[in-house]
Amino acid sequence: DYSAVEGENYTLAFSLPSDWAWVTAFLPTSTTTSSSPWQKYRDGTIATNQLVWSPPTEINLHTLWASMNLFDAQLLLRPDDILKSIGAEETMTLSSLLGNTLGLARSTYLILPCKPTMTQQEEEQVIHDAVGWVKQQNWVMGVRHLQVEIHSLTQLAVGECTRTLFEVRLNKLSKGTRHTWCFYTKGIWVKFLLSYDASRQHPIKISRDVENPAFHVGKTLTDWLPNINLGDVLGWGIDLPQRVALYWDMLLTPPWPDYNTHNWVISSGGRIKRIDNKEMKSVHVHPMGKPYLHRIRGFLCLPTTFSPPERQCTDCAKCRTQGNWKLNSKPPKQCKQCFKCLQRSLYHSMPVAELNGTAGFEVCYGHKPVLDNWIISTKMCGLGSTRPKLPEWTTD
Repeated sequence: DYSAVEGENYTLAFSLPSDWAWVTAFLPTSTTTSSSPWQKYRDGTIATNQLVWSPPTEINLHTLWASMNLFDAQLLLRPDDILKSIGAEETMTLSSLLGNTLGLARSTYLILPCKPTMTQQEEEQVIHDAVGWVKQQNWVMGVRHLQVEIHSLTQLAVGECTRTLFEVRLNKLSKGTRHTWCFYTKGIWVKFLLSYDASRQHPIKISRDVENPAFHVGKTLTDWLPNINLGDVLGWGIDLPQRVALYWDMLLTPPWPDYNTHNWVISSGGRIKRIDNKEMKSVHVHPMGKPYLHRIRGFLCLPTTFSPPERQCTDCAKCRTQGNWKLNSKPPKQCKQCFKCLQRSLYHSMPVAELNGTAGFEVCYGHKPVLDNWIISTKMCGLGSTRPKLPEWTTD
């Protein structure tokens, strides 16, 4: 949900099955910025399987559009409010917002902005126009082909308007994507081509793009698990307690090389899961043992010292000291006890002073190096028809 509203009783995540992972971005109100999730968790208005993102921004949307994520469902209930809140009413059109966002989920639940005289047929034409618009952009990074079907679910009377709640189902998609959030591996611009065809038995296919002839390999995902990539969760921006919880959840998985942020996903029940952990990679490039613990913590932009909740949950220190953290070794039992303790106490014992950034949110670029010549911009991180000048690095 890209446009939850502050002050409303947000119960949707509690109504869904507990094995869902729910990601919510709250819009700022006209008088305040969006508050940190810590107070919402303390008040019991955030579900345990729910992540709270920082409010949407133009660059976050552009970067997410170029990601390899494909969600089960997404809510686009206030597109006009999104455009207003990010200050992009002159730089981003409704067609741009709709056309690029529809390619992120198999089902999009959509309510269009209020126009009192607009008929349902005219509303549907707005959606068709957005699909046509995005295909005309000839993106190389971003949506290349998009085909949807539109279903009217119900009519909603809001003030002077009667608006339609649509379900827009994804039929076909072809999209050029980067490796992870605003990052290019070894100078490769488009890392993967994401293809989706709802009519196939296995609808999702991922292949290397033709930009690098050595990478003409691909795979059809037969056991695809709905998820959102950890690198994208961190890049959009979450608060300190959520990053602390993710760290200890990651330590419940036996160590394996190539543990950078793009090889972790948030999946069933809002829990973290390691992916791409079958092939053996160099343990010299990706060391095990104590360096593994420190690197994982650094990837989440966490301080090296424990926060107050981590100190209060005494099993957390035992988890780190009693495990050898060798390749594929089983984590100590205290790690699970630490995670359970933090689930109960994290938001109640984290001092407000520990929360940094606006309203407690912090953008975290994980393992990606920060270079002086790196400019975080929609041109560098978002969509495009031509390759931008990329920074000079060769990090895996």
